[in-house]
Amino acid sequence: MATPADAAEQADALLERAAAAFGAGDAFAAWALCEEAAALGREIPDASVLARAALVVRGLVSGELAARVHALCEEALARLDGEIAAAGAADARERDILRVRVRAQRAATTDLWATRPEDHPAAAALAAAEASGDALAILLALDARRQSLSNQLHARDWLALGTRAIDLGHRIGDAERVAWGRFCRIDAFWMLGERPELEHELRAVTADSMLDRDPSIAWRLGLVQASLALHDGKFDLAARLADRAHAIARTNGLGDGEFFDMVFRTHFTAQAGPDPVVDARTERMIHGVVDSGVFLGRLYLASFLSDRGRDAEAAAEWRLVRGRLGEVPRHLHEFVVGLADAAKICVRQGDLETARLLYGELAPYAGMQVIGSCWTPSVGPADLYLGVLAELLGDDDAAEAYALAARESAISMGSPTFEAWALLVLVRIARRREADVGRAGGAAGGGRAAREYAAAAREIGERLGWSMFLAQLDAATVRDDRGGLSRREYEIAGLVASGRSNRQIADELFLSERTVESHVTHIFGKLGVATRVEVATWHASRDIRAGR
Repeated sequence: MATPADAAEQADALLERAAAAFGAGDAFAAWALCEEAAALGREIPDASVLARAALVVRGLVSGELAARVHALCEEALARLDGEIAAAGAADARERDILRVRVRAQRAATTDLWATRPEDHPAAAALAAAEASGDALAILLALDARRQSLSNQLHARDWLALGTRAIDLGHRIGDAERVAWGRFCRIDAFWMLGERPELEHELRAVTADSMLDRDPSIAWRLGLVQASLALHDGKFDLAARLADRAHAIARTNGLGDGEFFDMVFRTHFTAQAGPDPVVDARTERMIHGVVDSGVFLGRLYLASFLSDRGRDAEAAAEWRLVRGRLGEVPRHLHEFVVGLADAAKICVRQGDLETARLLYGELAPYAGMQVIGSCWTPSVGPADLYLGVLAELLGDDDAAEAYALAARESAISMGSPTFEAWALLVLVRIARRREADVGRAGGAAGGGRAAREYAAAAREIGERLGWSMFLAQLDAATVRDDRGGLSRREYEIAGLVASGRSNRQIADELFLSERTVESHVTHIFGKLGVATRVEVATWHASRDIRAGR
């Protein structure tokens, strides 16, 4: 049996290997070595070994690995408290520094789903780290504080946290912490819609010689550049940059490489156009996330299906998710992206009841950009999603104001793609107003606005070679037989025409009766009718015109 000295030496060697694995970007391999070292620490017994093992893998946000690191932090702290009481002064000081570091790591790995913002231990951990003067403890606590302020309404706070991390990282020669600070600031500038500052920060990453030797930093930088190219409508460049980042991840065995590549490809094919091979791979991976028990996985799946026009399948997933959206903590970094995804699904599904909820939740983010992190693609201005929700809810004045704000936001961020989507909303609104004036017997004053918005959108689509968007623009500008009704409204109008009651329609479409009532009210307003008989007459005239 190994002596305590031999076990301590073995533990040191394991932790050195773990640090090297983590530095190379393989957090899972690093953690496996940390667990071996921790087992030796229990045998010796030596709480400092457990503490050091708990500190190797850093920067975790959530998931099973974060939970396991958190549990080891708890165990190490309990053991350290007992050993510090029995230690000499010098040894106690060393272990006290370890304790402060582990407290910060414990705070950084706290489960945000299970913790209220006011109960998060990050502020106390940062105060203790500052009091200790230990740079590594402060850096770990800055990470924890960033996690506790994950909601993007705190983006201004991230700038200061990032600046502090950059300064401390340079002081102690920690490239990973310098990169963390830079990416933290890029996140903030992107969400705040400040493109010049974002680009300045990005240039600082590429110019910092301290950062160019770390493959995990190069991989993340590549993802940021790919996401920015996609945001700018440079589809070919975005694909090449994503391929390069994926190659770096594979070559260096970076554990998260496949997941983040899937996230990028999901957004890429939703914007640039479908790719059956890529979409099949992505769908398999999303199903894997769902099967692992991640609640938001079903929302991602519903969004994926909805973006690709698979509405019946999306509806089945949406029914499982929509009633539980209120359970998602608002302080999660995924919260706002989830709202944007849900807004798109609501529009496709004509879900007025959930749209009202989302409209209120999304309102505080007006004027901001929606993005999970800078190495995942942006989903554009929050105003765009507020606009489509207002449109669904029948408030065209609010929808127009939000769509105009979204267009300006997209222009200031240099994104022709999101400008085009905002223009498409404005086209639909202008066409409805034109139809309203025509029904009232007035001059079609909205026609010119619709044509101007459509022309601007078409110029963008043609300049980018964006065939998928041009097809959607054509569908919005060509006169159809729906009389200005949305797809869901036209479906409900047909059921009204067949003589079904609101209750029967609700049962058939898996909607609440209140939602159906709202749709029927919108249908009456858009068609300029007052009774269900008039809706039936209008619907029959469409059938006759179509030769059905």
